[in-house]
Amino acid sequence: MNSYYSYVPAWPARTTSPAAPQFGLAWNTSSANRSPGDGASHSRETKYVAIVKPKFMEHLKEYQGKKITVMTTGGKVEGKLDGVFIDHLALTSHDKKFHVLYHQIIYFV
Repeated sequence: MNSYYSYVPAWPARTTSPAAPQFGLAWNTSSANRSPGDGASHSRETKYVAIVKPKFMEHLKEYQGKKITVMTTGGKVEGKLDGVFIDHLALTSHDKKFHVLYHQIIYFV
């Protein structure tokens, strides 16, 4: 056999970065994220985060019950403003309900 093919370099194992988590698992798996008494169980608390824009919500509430036009990243939506919620607004247009997330809104008039 040729000596060229018999030599296989041994590359060092990567130890500088942690392995990527599996789908659905959190990066931070320290005991601080577990509830007391969990022991070795694999259950984790689910935490939800909502970015609240209080001034924007305040302005929207002034128009509740009135017809508005909302420009979103997907296009324009016109209708009656039914509700202002913590993470979205509700519009009724042509007897259909639309729920628009705040992070998709560019402006409203």
